[in-house]
Amino acid sequence: ITSIGQIELPYRKIWKMKQFNRMQSEMVGELLTGDENVVVTAPTGAGKTVLFEMALIRMFQNHKEGKAVYLAPTKALCSEKFRDWNHRLKEMNCKVLEMTGDSKISTPEEAKAARLVIATPEKWDFITRRAGKSDPLMSKLKLFLVDEVHSVREKVRGALLEVLIARTKSRDPDTRIIAVSATIPNADDVAQWIGSRQRSPRDKPETRKLTPFVFSEDFRPCPLQKEIYGFKAKSLNESYYDFERELTKELPTIIEDYSKGKATLIFCSSRSGTQQVANALSEYCQKRIEQNSNTPWPTVRETNCLSFSNEELQNLSRDGIAFHHAGLDITDKRKVESAFVDGKIKILCATTTLAVGVNLPAYLVIIRGTKLNTGVFEEHSDLTILQMMGRAGRPQFDKEGVCVIMTEQDRREHYVQLLKGENIIESTLHLSLGEHINAEVCARGRCRAYNIEKWLKETFLFTRMSKNWEHYNIKGCSDRLSPEENVRNITRENLEALSEVDLIENYDSSKPDQEFNSTEYGRTMSNYSLRMRTMIELMNLQQGATMQSLISTISQANEFSDLFIRAGEKVMYNNVLRDLKLRFPPTRVESLHEKISVLLQLALTGFKIKEIMEKESKIFSANANNEQLQILKTAPKIARAMMNIAIYRKDGAFLNDAYMLSRSLNGKSWDDEGATLTQLDGLGSGTMQLLSQHNFKSIRALAKASPAELALMICRTTTQASRLINDAKKIPQIDFEAREVDVQPK
Repeated sequence: ITSIGQIELPYRKIWKMKQFNRMQSEMVGELLTGDENVVVTAPTGAGKTVLFEMALIRMFQNHKEGKAVYLAPTKALCSEKFRDWNHRLKEMNCKVLEMTGDSKISTPEEAKAARLVIATPEKWDFITRRAGKSDPLMSKLKLFLVDEVHSVREKVRGALLEVLIARTKSRDPDTRIIAVSATIPNADDVAQWIGSRQRSPRDKPETRKLTPFVFSEDFRPCPLQKEIYGFKAKSLNESYYDFERELTKELPTIIEDYSKGKATLIFCSSRSGTQQVANALSEYCQKRIEQNSNTPWPTVRETNCLSFSNEELQNLSRDGIAFHHAGLDITDKRKVESAFVDGKIKILCATTTLAVGVNLPAYLVIIRGTKLNTGVFEEHSDLTILQMMGRAGRPQFDKEGVCVIMTEQDRREHYVQLLKGENIIESTLHLSLGEHINAEVCARGRCRAYNIEKWLKETFLFTRMSKNWEHYNIKGCSDRLSPEENVRNITRENLEALSEVDLIENYDSSKPDQEFNSTEYGRTMSNYSLRMRTMIELMNLQQGATMQSLISTISQANEFSDLFIRAGEKVMYNNVLRDLKLRFPPTRVESLHEKISVLLQLALTGFKIKEIMEKESKIFSANANNEQLQILKTAPKIARAMMNIAIYRKDGAFLNDAYMLSRSLNGKSWDDEGATLTQLDGLGSGTMQLLSQHNFKSIRALAKASPAELALMICRTTTQASRLINDAKKIPQIDFEAREVDVQPK
């Protein structure tokens, strides 16, 4: 065991503990005195974050102006690390910068001053696609920290993480890479992929050996008991909601068997699920009290010392129960967290967002169901399951912990293998290889086939495909060919496919040394991270494409291929279609793209989708809300790509409609619809509808209204109406006039 006192000042100040644990102690020499790439696999809760901090200290010592990048797969994990490191690394004058989809846009000055950048794969991909080697951030990059590297097996995000590591290796082999992972069986493959820094540029990737550091469960400071229960559905027609309700009935027994009366954290798949479970447990607790039986956990009914603004939460807290999700008032949320830490709340029902972020003590973690509703019920990623499991038995709170996973019977074996670390991780890059090769061609400006072959050899796909040909089944590849021949074939197949659809130009497979480059279409696809099928549909838009055709094209984008139309939904959407006036309504909703078109256009009317859909079906309203959020996250970038294409074609009519659609999507309202009024404080969708009925559909029109007239229209007082009018007048109104003039060429 290594004492923190052995670390030189001022670096030791970043740690509050007096000594490293066993796993950390074994890595001190490698990380604090060595400069080799490092791959570590260790159980959840083993203290892997400290390993990154050791590598940072080494960089601070060796490179006075060196910069580091920390990549984590989720925004929540990035935010957690930013809050922690921004506070603790101040001692070393280390400026930390967060770059995620939720963080504020950083200025060039902030990026230049930062020594540690914390980013999601999506954000770092966006930055590195555009940045060259001379970029101030890229030119000083000395350390690349990759958290949860096992997430490389996830379909979309995994391929992106793999590409970013390959990009780092191919652009600057001297950058030190530290990759940590949960327990996996093929850590040697990950180490082979990351490779050694001790090499000459001529070395072949397959000869660069790097030995991973593999730590077993014995190195977990707080031993964790893991139990996996597989439950059978009552019938073939049982919905997952019904299945979850059956799981809820099993919770009291599990809590009695495993909690020992200590803090219990129950993860649920939805906000409503947390409240339903909390209420079910409260009812169970009250029945036990009425029967003069002991409760499975201590309650605070006698003292009732907790106070919450949420009435439901207040009542539950008397039974030592609470719920926690993003919709909860921030003050109540903090009170719940404090009460759980203090032991006044014994049972906390939470959504998966609590798996990262606030470090709450939990002796027992129960994962009630392993599926999440994202429009459809799909399995949580393995990463999410491991993060939830990691909340059990944190060493600063307990000497042991228990995690119970409740899943479907046919999924039990998967989680048994996951928790044993027996699930071999495979690459998913082959599923979107053409798109990523296009991005690499675009980033290089002018490119040769050799450049792509070299980049491919830096991927995890290259490491794994020769060991599991049947899994990948890539056209042109065979175990009878050498690795180099297979890479050449993959490169040729993909470059020919890109050339055929006009995404690259000047490529000739018979001339391997000939330079080629991206077309404007290829650059647009790369800049907006579009899938190839979607880009081809955009390229097929006709001269003078209309707003209706643009909406239709977005609705058929391949990015939405994971959505689907459920049995029973068609009736709901067709009723909405009948009752609401959409600008470009489909004749009927019969297929997925028509459903997407309705959801997209509803967002631009200002109507709250929950209000509309709940009138039709409470069962489907939550699905519709989630799906609309997913659509609105992607549609704006497709609209901006349409603008690029219109500019390239010099198509004014197409550009005008693409611009108006992009503007409307960003503002979540048609430019000339009443939804623009909801920008004003205190003006909701109900008032907006009343104003629209009287033809008040713009800020400008509202600013010209009389207080008495407006008060009558919206059933408010004259004072309230005057305030709305004054707020409308505060928003600048800009008029722009243009006329065409003849310009004589010189």
